[in-house]
Amino acid sequence: MSAGGRGVGMIMAHAAEVDVGKIINEAPLSRYQLIVTILCGIIAMLDGFDAQSIAFVAPVITHEWALPASAFGPIFGAGMLGLMLGAMAFGTAADKLGRRRTIIWSMLIFAVLNFATAYANSFQSLLILRFLTGLGLGGATPNIVALTAEYAPERHRATLVNIMFCGFPLGSTL
Repeated sequence: MSAGGRGVGMIMAHAAEVDVGKIINEAPLSRYQLIVTILCGIIAMLDGFDAQSIAFVAPVITHEWALPASAFGPIFGAGMLGLMLGAMAFGTAADKLGRRRTIIWSMLIFAVLNFATAYANSFQSLLILRFLTGLGLGGATPNIVALTAEYAPERHRATLVNIMFCGFPLGSTL
């Protein structure tokens, strides 16, 4: 084996010894970590806003489409079912594709389908769009929690995750 080959092996051996978790935990809280927390908090806010917005428009839609108020139960349920299935599907997908990429795709799905929901013209189309929108939101939710936790130093992890997820009730309030 040449001397160059041994040098690469030595470098690789040293690179394998780097403990990224230790570096993150010992460093002060960085601007980048705060930005990650804030961006994930904004996504949680959008999730909270979406969860409540359908409740505000339901009375108008029931009047316009001449539906009883009870007809909206399946529409609310479809969004929640989409959330659950999206969390299960995209949560495991993020382990293979990466959290950042999965969050971006989830939010793209959510944004497009949420916009399309404004153009629903029947009970069935609204039901399907709410379900699909829920898939996108559900895909983002476990991943914003995980991403915030992964970027946070251990001593600030619980606080940052809690602060980030305060975006959900804030979005609901808005």
